[in-house]
Amino acid sequence: MPAKAVEVPNKGSNSWAVRINHKGRRKLERTGKGEKGKKEAIKIAKMFNKQIKHGNLGLIKSEDKKKKIQLFAFKIYAWLWHKKYSKNKNKRSTQDDYGGILRNHILPPLGEKQINEITRLELIEFFQGIYNKNYSYSTVTHIKNVISNVFNYAVDEGVIEFNPVHRLKIPHRTEVKNSNKTTKPITNSQILEYDELQLLLDEFKFEEPYHYYLVFTIACTGMRIGEALALQWQDIDFDNRIISLERAFARGRLDDLKNYQRRNVDMSENLAKILKEFYELYRDKMKDGIESWLFLNTKGGPIRRSDNWRKRIFIPIAEVVEKKIKDENKKTKKIRPHMLRHTFSSMLIDQGADPKYVSTQLGHHSVKFTLDIYCHLFEKRKDKQVDKLDNVIKI
Repeated sequence: MPAKAVEVPNKGSNSWAVRINHKGRRKLERTGKGEKGKKEAIKIAKMFNKQIKHGNLGLIKSEDKKKKIQLFAFKIYAWLWHKKYSKNKNKRSTQDDYGGILRNHILPPLGEKQINEITRLELIEFFQGIYNKNYSYSTVTHIKNVISNVFNYAVDEGVIEFNPVHRLKIPHRTEVKNSNKTTKPITNSQILEYDELQLLLDEFKFEEPYHYYLVFTIACTGMRIGEALALQWQDIDFDNRIISLERAFARGRLDDLKNYQRRNVDMSENLAKILKEFYELYRDKMKDGIESWLFLNTKGGPIRRSDNWRKRIFIPIAEVVEKKIKDENKKTKKIRPHMLRHTFSSMLIDQGADPKYVSTQLGHHSVKFTLDIYCHLFEKRKDKQVDKLDNVIKI
């Protein structure tokens, strides 16, 4: 082993140190006398050997007056956790989020600190500083969870004995403000009227006929744009009029669906007709037959970057439609792809669909979430529902 605890001779009884022999360099660091010195020597030797095992550091020179060996910097364990655990357990988009949190919020103040020297008080002050920068409660929670995971990893590796973030709770005005936070309902400005949706579809059909089929699919299923871009022909069941959602594109990479919920969405007769027409028109463009992506870029591959598609294809058409709406109805609307999802939901509700069906079609994690978002649409429909009793109760 490169490092081991040894009893130092000729320095009084029971004096201990760590003897290191690594990469041609030798070093002896005293840790003290008695049982305390022995435990410290064993702990440091174990830590140093883990450093060598991971291949991250060579021999580190001590800079403090007591000449104790510096342990791993927090940033080393942060990236080890991110590489070994986060990437195995989380979606790629979540991995990217965690990496951004480490780079932007955590490592600048904590990265160079030794992970065994970071105290609970330091962390309380750190989180208080984050709160004072007016970050949202959810952002602070994400930062706290990432830091806690890094410390848990260090505990598992035997570097530290406990996680200083465990059960750490910092009262703050934003915590009180957001403790009963509810989902914000959508507004009418986020929904297209029937004639406005038709205007958008007609404009795409004339100006961007290939992408008309993509917009029509989103409008008739309420799919997220990343879900629609990841569709393959094998996902389309024309006989039963069902589309199976198995995957999604997120930030240009293929990923799991949001909430990890694979689902089937129903196709209307018109959508089935449109997709059959699309298949016949563009089947020569496909490379892999039934496994081919539905919506292809100019090179024959899938449209991976939804943000590029928004900017290059959708927004220019949407701006034309926005101007027409303003000229005709004196209304100002900013049309974006996600608005099609809300419009689909509002149309289903207006046609009498129950909350459970709407929630299932959209892939929401709960019916309550659906009701919270579209509550005013369901309330608006109450008068229409009671009128159905007139069909069975006569006067």
